[in-house]
Amino acid sequence: MPENSGENTLTRGQVMDGDDMQALHGIFNDFVKEYIDKPEKQTDEEWLRNRLLTELPELSPDFAARQSREAIEAIQVYDKNLADLLQGRRQGKTFTEWFTAQVRKSSAGKKNSEVAARLTILYSSVEETAVPVQEEAAQNQTLPSPEESLEWTDAELSQLAKMTGRQLVQAGARSVVQFTEYDPEYETEKSVKIEEAVALALTTGRDTGLKAAAAGALAVAAKRQVIQVVHEEVPVAAYANIACMSVENAKTAVQVADHKITEAEAGGRMIANFLTAATSTVCETAGAMLGTIAFSEIPFIAPLAGKLGAKLGKQVAKAAGPQIEAKVRKANGPIANSVKRMVKKAGDTVVTTKNKVVNKIKVLKSSLEKKLFG
Repeated sequence: MPENSGENTLTRGQVMDGDDMQALHGIFNDFVKEYIDKPEKQTDEEWLRNRLLTELPELSPDFAARQSREAIEAIQVYDKNLADLLQGRRQGKTFTEWFTAQVRKSSAGKKNSEVAARLTILYSSVEETAVPVQEEAAQNQTLPSPEESLEWTDAELSQLAKMTGRQLVQAGARSVVQFTEYDPEYETEKSVKIEEAVALALTTGRDTGLKAAAAGALAVAAKRQVIQVVHEEVPVAAYANIACMSVENAKTAVQVADHKITEAEAGGRMIANFLTAATSTVCETAGAMLGTIAFSEIPFIAPLAGKLGAKLGKQVAKAAGPQIEAKVRKANGPIANSVKRMVKKAGDTVVTTKNKVVNKIKVLKSSLEKKLFG
């Protein structure tokens, strides 16, 4: 959130400790409680604007209104993208094929160098959080010059999109495993009203309000440095994508516990939840480059998304009450085992790239990181 941002002194990769988890849960519960009491005729966008102004009075009304509008739009885009991805999967598309198609649509009218730069930063940002699919360059190739690293053919850009998609799938799998891992217990406020509202959203799919509340809670927590994100420029719309992934993961785990889907199906669905959120850093369904995350913010929000989304997903389940939380905990082990098998299989794969893409990534990454971090 760029307005009135202060100095950042934290490092990339940090998220939160136990006390921070408890603080975030309190903020999230407050947002849900306020949403339950929302006037019937008030839109979600109006409600979120008012909550941001109440929680962060230093924001200007215009700024809060714009952030709220973009957050609700991001939730709508996420839901549409996820539905499209799941439909593609049913038709036999791989995750990588879907991601590459989205990049292709979003690249219309854009310079290849611009799209390549965005993909390279995203690719590099999730490398550390993924079990990498080994990408090997063809033999006997020299590194391109910095100038050559800015020149991308359509074929090279397509290859880069595929490589980025593979990395994102692995990062998504890691995020699913993090979702299933046990977190230390912490005290929470008990509210039947909140539990019923969250449980209803998770079991019926009428969850736009829950996603908006989660997005607002993340934005406020980041501003208060409960979430140690280092970069205060991240807009509410970016947190909306993480909030969507968190809610969808909790819904998926409940479906496993209720025997509506298998553990293997749930693992794939949770990877889809992550990939949909990550795709929004690069492209939108309408085929336009998405502005919810600025280029310079990707190195901070991309590695954070999986870890933070996993933690918030567990908090969403906890907020739904002990019955839902117990269902999620019961499903976690089988889901984790399913995804770990998927991770190991992909991690053993070596992909040989028969052009200069791998080497161009190395040079372009170095050049871009100098611009971003000095």
